[in-house]
Amino acid sequence: MLYYVRQMSYNMLIDVAKGKKERELTTMKSTQVKNRYGEIVERREWLKQLRKEKKLTVRAAAEKLGVSFSYYSDIENSRRNPSLEIAVRISRFYDFSVERFISFKESI
Repeated sequence: MLYYVRQMSYNMLIDVAKGKKERELTTMKSTQVKNRYGEIVERREWLKQLRKEKKLTVRAAAEKLGVSFSYYSDIENSRRNPSLEIAVRISRFYDFSVERFISFKESI
């Protein structure tokens, strides 16, 4: 997160030096992350907690689930959503309802 803030500050300095308008900053909570589409979403802290309760590392959990380390890490950090097959595998492994992966945004 610190790197992200530093990078934003650096980019703003470059923009100001080039005479561009200041960018609008979006403040993110420590429990939030940008997904691969640039949307700010809540991290899946509950998934991380379930993994820690089983005393597993991200790498060990990924191996047991048959997925790559980076894919599992992206799912846990809400950068990616799991496919239905992987969501079912994860929900069975940690014993929770697969519906927990589904999130809805209200838009009016």
